[in-house]
This record gives sequence, structure tokens and C-alpha cells, in this order.
Amino acid sequence: MLAAALNEKVTVTENGKRRQITKREAVIAQLVNKSAAAELRATKMLIDMLRDVEKKAEPAPEKNPFAPTDKEVVQGLIARLRRNMCAGCPWAARRGGLDSGPDVGNTESTGPERLANDAG
Repeated sequence: MLAAALNEKVTVTENGKRRQITKREAVIAQLVNKSAAAELRATKMLIDMLRDVEKKAEPAPEKNPFAPTDKEVVQGLIARLRRNMCAGCPWAARRGGLDSGPDVGNTESTGPERLANDAG
């Protein structure tokens, strides 16, 4: 019922020309004009309306598109790349080769392990 009333047409005169607009458009035009004329109450109403519109227009936060199995796939890919491509990498030599376990006491990860941690 409110929507129907706001969608009714009225005739207005702007710059000496008559035209038809909806009551909704007329209300908004009056609110904007009063706000522009420094009427604080109209300005507050307009700002509140803009906030509501912006909230509704914001997209919902995206859910994490990756499933736990995706993490496993990425970790497997990193391990395979490490085996196939990094035989001569300096970090591999420091860590005792490609297939060795993590260093005890090494506090900074610098190779594929860091990538695997960053990917997860």
C-alpha cells in the first residue's frame, strides 16, 4: 500500500517546465533540497538513508571458497614441485636434502614449507 502510494504520479514545475514524477521522487527531491539549504534535520535523515542504502548494496562477505581437500591438493603440489624442481636450491642443501624432515631449532621457514604454510 505504501509502495503504491509512493509510485503515484504528481505534476511538478521545475525551471518553469511542468513534468510528472512519482511521489517517491518528489519526497527525495524535497529532502535533498532541504539538506542543501542547511536544514540539519533533513541532512541527518538523508545521511541515515544513504547509510542504509550502502549497507544493502554491500556484497555479503565471501565464504572461504576452498575446502579442506583443496589444502591437501595444494600441499601435494608443493611437495611434488619441491621434489622435481629444487634439487639444487640452497635451502634444500641447508635442510639436509629434499626428503629430510624439518630442522629442529630452525625458527624461520624459508622454502616450500613456508609456501605450504602460507597456502593453508
